[in-house]
Amino acid sequence: MKKKYLSILLLGTLLLHFGIGKAENSDQKLDSIFEIQDYVEQTLNIKSSTISSRNYFPLIKEILEKKCPSESIDEAKSTLEQTLPTRQELISQISPNRIKYEFEKIKTSTLQIQTENPTEFCKKKYISYTFLEMMRNQNLSHYQNEQEHPAANPRQSERENSTSQNQQPTIEVQNNTKNLSGEDLTFAEQTKQFAHEELTNLLSLGILNPHDQETLNNHIEINYLPGCKKTHGSFHILQNKTTKEKKFKTLKLNIAICNTPEYQANYRTYFKQILAHELGHYIYFFRDQDPQAFDTICRNNEQNTCNAKGFFSEYAQKSKEEDYAESFAYRYKNLEKEKEFGSAPTSEAIYQKENHFNQLFASH
Repeated sequence: MKKKYLSILLLGTLLLHFGIGKAENSDQKLDSIFEIQDYVEQTLNIKSSTISSRNYFPLIKEILEKKCPSESIDEAKSTLEQTLPTRQELISQISPNRIKYEFEKIKTSTLQIQTENPTEFCKKKYISYTFLEMMRNQNLSHYQNEQEHPAANPRQSERENSTSQNQQPTIEVQNNTKNLSGEDLTFAEQTKQFAHEELTNLLSLGILNPHDQETLNNHIEINYLPGCKKTHGSFHILQNKTTKEKKFKTLKLNIAICNTPEYQANYRTYFKQILAHELGHYIYFFRDQDPQAFDTICRNNEQNTCNAKGFFSEYAQKSKEEDYAESFAYRYKNLEKEKEFGSAPTSEAIYQKENHFNQLFASH
């Protein structure tokens, strides 16, 4: 019901946006299909989506069926009857990594479809999004099968055993899915996959080391909350009353299950930011041998000495610990992009903060 409601809501929004709820002018209807499809793809941020993102492909196909010439959809379905079974068989025989690679290739070509013929345009879009949906479902099936039945596929198990020495380590998380079902459970399973991917990446980059892996393993909790409240996390440490020695306890991520298109389209970025922020607290207390060097960049004790341009966010101005966590999160978020602020920092303070992390992880 939740998925159906979302589909109806978004479809209604699109129809109102273009003012095409009435089919009085068929020429206008045909001419606008290009605008409709472009708007849909931008609204759902398909360009930035991954194979693990929310499944909006049925919704996209529903819109195509409603707004495209009927013959284009009939032709597409006829073509799929002949080609889809073969494609499914091929996809079922390749590795998850190869599926992701093929998914990205088809997604890119789908977004680049260009023709002035509405019938041809709709046919190609419908076929391509059907293929993308099939690949996404196959990838999810791979993931669920590995979680529930690790040895269910002997050939896959044999391949994994033969390459186990080359596999990258990761950090296990506690994914609290109690009372979740349907789309919410799928969302939680995808979140766990996102966590594993990010933690594996942090280990491969040397930002987290084997000792961190041991410390954090099964001490990252992911909890899920209904509604669209802002996603947040918390970092917990234990401190000896006598020696004042600190010990890591747990890192909690409290994730909202929100079904708005904007939230779903940007969820991977949100999750990466909150995970990196909480890990920034861990690094501040347990990895950085000289966090005071960072503290003094914009603070004299608890007094801020920098203006707003010296912080990555407004929240970073709250305290030295939050400044550190936010700065680390922004640094990590931009590692795989061209450094927007690295080559031309917005302030001397930002440059010094970047340099602090560069030196901290210089050996990696």
